[in-house]
Amino acid sequence: MPEAIVEITKVGAKGQGVGEDTEKNVFFVERALPGDRVRVEFEEGARRYRDARLLELVSPSPQRRDAACDHFLECGGCDWLNWEYAAQLEAKDSVVTHALGRLNVVPRGRLPIQAAQNQLGYRTRVQLRFDDGKIGFYRRQSHDLVDVKSCPVAVPAVNRFIAEVRNDLPVGRGKVEAGLWPDGSIRIDWNKEHAFSGFTQVNEEQNEFLRERVASYCRKEDRVLELFCGDGNLTASFRGIVTETIGVDGSSHAIERANARGGEGTVSFFRDLVDRNLLRRLPTEFVDQCSLVILDPPRQGVGFEVTQLVPKSVKRIVYVSCAPQQLARDAAILAAAGWALVEIQCIDMFPQTRHIESLAVFERSLVH
Repeated sequence: MPEAIVEITKVGAKGQGVGEDTEKNVFFVERALPGDRVRVEFEEGARRYRDARLLELVSPSPQRRDAACDHFLECGGCDWLNWEYAAQLEAKDSVVTHALGRLNVVPRGRLPIQAAQNQLGYRTRVQLRFDDGKIGFYRRQSHDLVDVKSCPVAVPAVNRFIAEVRNDLPVGRGKVEAGLWPDGSIRIDWNKEHAFSGFTQVNEEQNEFLRERVASYCRKEDRVLELFCGDGNLTASFRGIVTETIGVDGSSHAIERANARGGEGTVSFFRDLVDRNLLRRLPTEFVDQCSLVILDPPRQGVGFEVTQLVPKSVKRIVYVSCAPQQLARDAAILAAAGWALVEIQCIDMFPQTRHIESLAVFERSLVH
């Protein structure tokens, strides 16, 4: 296979190092960091943009550090345990900026990224795989199991569970979810499709910041349509502030949990598909008076024209995103329909990984 020497200058959307050779060919290199000079190999006949495999670290970035995990080079969980935290934050902000810029979306306001106080030991829930007496996580892009004794990004209680359970694993292979419960106990579920939590945020400190920021955009007179509401995590932060809320999610499991958390009074939760016809299925009086839409879609984004989810009476949209490219796509669609991106902030929900959480606020543009 042909080889090249590449200077890494930035990170890509999937966390790879991105750089060029002397002929200006662009390479995407896993485990490479900005500032690295690396030797790579790539497929014969590759075009100008090339996925490449790291062969040698010719000269390391000054921002490299020793990884706080013996399994870092094998495990597919963390991307950047060997990178200084300040550089991680800068890279995440730049990924969001680049995604928006490619579609000519320029926010009117930009708040600094919210750094995590706990860069390690923050994850309250993990899904582990087990097989033939081993327990751990899959290697990157494979189903090969990496046997781990502990995980540096997990809270101590979860790591105690890993240490205790490894000598008493079920026969065969499967998965187990371990999560820290509010009372300090560990909840365990074996081989369940959704486990006990469905989707929930795993960084309590940063989740609380996110909830506070969402609530800050809510007003007493608002009637809020919250889409992809999950188990009501965000709803709980503003339910006492606004006049009325309807939350919708496609998961019956999530809606059951949302109702258990407080689906009564001025808050109603519905299990329904969030699709282009949803507004027709909601109470007409509520849709006509709705003033705020809160969106928290999964990683694949909304999946269709986001404007089809916004009643004509809406004044603001608060969009929580874990996928910068999908956020940029929806922001461009909203811009074309007369919405301005008035503020955006990244929140580092997952330190040591490439994953990025963003909070974007849109208002109807007066100049459209």
